[in-house]
Amino acid sequence: MHPTVLAVTQSMPVLLMGLAVLAILCSAAVAPSIPELRQKRSALLREAEGIIAKADGEKRDLNDDEEKAVTDRTDEAARILADVERAERRQTLRSTVAAGVAGLSRPLGPKSGETLATAPLGSVQAVEAWRTDPARGYRRAADQLVDVMRFAATGRASAQLESLRAAAGSDEASENASPYGDFLLAPAFQPVLLKVDPEVDPVAGLVTEVPMAVPAVRLPARVDKDHRSSVSGGLQVFRRASSQDVDPKRVKMERIELRADSLMGLSFAEEEILSDSPISFAAILAAGFNDEFRARKLSERLAGTGAGEFLGVLNSPCLVTVAAQDGQEADTFLYENAIDMRSRCWGYGRAIWLYNQDVLPELMRMVIPTGTGGVPAWVTSAREDRPDTFLGRPAYPTEFCKTRGDLGDVILGNWSQYLEGNLEGTQGAESTHVRFDTHERAFKFWQRNAGAPWWRSTLHPKNSEATLSPFVVCAERAGS
Repeated sequence: MHPTVLAVTQSMPVLLMGLAVLAILCSAAVAPSIPELRQKRSALLREAEGIIAKADGEKRDLNDDEEKAVTDRTDEAARILADVERAERRQTLRSTVAAGVAGLSRPLGPKSGETLATAPLGSVQAVEAWRTDPARGYRRAADQLVDVMRFAATGRASAQLESLRAAAGSDEASENASPYGDFLLAPAFQPVLLKVDPEVDPVAGLVTEVPMAVPAVRLPARVDKDHRSSVSGGLQVFRRASSQDVDPKRVKMERIELRADSLMGLSFAEEEILSDSPISFAAILAAGFNDEFRARKLSERLAGTGAGEFLGVLNSPCLVTVAAQDGQEADTFLYENAIDMRSRCWGYGRAIWLYNQDVLPELMRMVIPTGTGGVPAWVTSAREDRPDTFLGRPAYPTEFCKTRGDLGDVILGNWSQYLEGNLEGTQGAESTHVRFDTHERAFKFWQRNAGAPWWRSTLHPKNSEATLSPFVVCAERAGS
């Protein structure tokens, strides 16, 4: 990826162009008063809210006239908001052009007695220290932009600007190779965001997704978790002789409900940050909140309470908890624990292991006894894009598993039995009005979704008293 390049066209004198643009802006029709527009919009929305509140108070739906009145007011409010945004853009454009034109008349370098911190917009350091400065002596990207405009008007580039002349190939270093006067953006202003990426969610692609067109979805399910007499929830078949009656059976059903709840994040940013940041600050917030949404959903799939959030497998009525070994030391995880979990997992061929990172040393040292020796229970993947395996199934570390020795430090799960519904994907909105007096903008992002295992009990096999489940853990190992 090439560095960010600032370009000007020497064939058009930027000074005259800037003055022309400023004259056009100043001669344009005066924009409506922004405070008045905001006040009118607020009044319309309050009127619409009052109409809805009246209908709600009378415990009825809106009639046709009321619905039209609310629609007219909200549509007009939306048009006014667009007018406000256009007016604000005009003000910003006027300020930007005026500042750029004013900077063209200023000589290069700070005045006598000025420092980098006190020099006005567009000035640069006059000392050689700028050569080791990632910002090349500019206080912000806007200062370099003004310097580029000055170069276009005068044909003279400051030493700082000259050091940033673009050169993608050896021929472009020549005097006439770049007729448009391209310059690289100073390294300090390059749009690079340093961050620690959250862990990959190993569960997201394994759950059973349920489309949701309404906030609550009800799904029919068979009550088929006791296989001692029927594997289908009550139906049975019989071998019969001629003329022998067959007892009729009925299938028992239950209803599984997913109810979407809101997951929301809110943040404020000063307008100066939004203007000065070399990276779109709104994009930074959106990416950050998406990371938070992903992490929160994984955490809830494991340990959610089900009250206003996902129901996690650790709180599910179908969870199977195997006992620790007699005399097992505290905060340990043994091969016997893993085998016991494996024996109680329903659908092991589709299951995965989740573990806290602090359990990894014990998992990697486990050996399956074979004769006088043994083979590793843990197999490290030979491919970068494939997970390690434990007892033949993929194993993933996650910081959302409990710490070593606690219930939930290792979770064996067949996530196809976990239902997840999405009513709304990630939505976002921003407002300049919430903290208008403090010169801040509000950003909010939200989702509406639901999730839970659909099993309401463990499964009782036909010929065993050891119940099975898609989700299995080992009891807390606190020692004797």
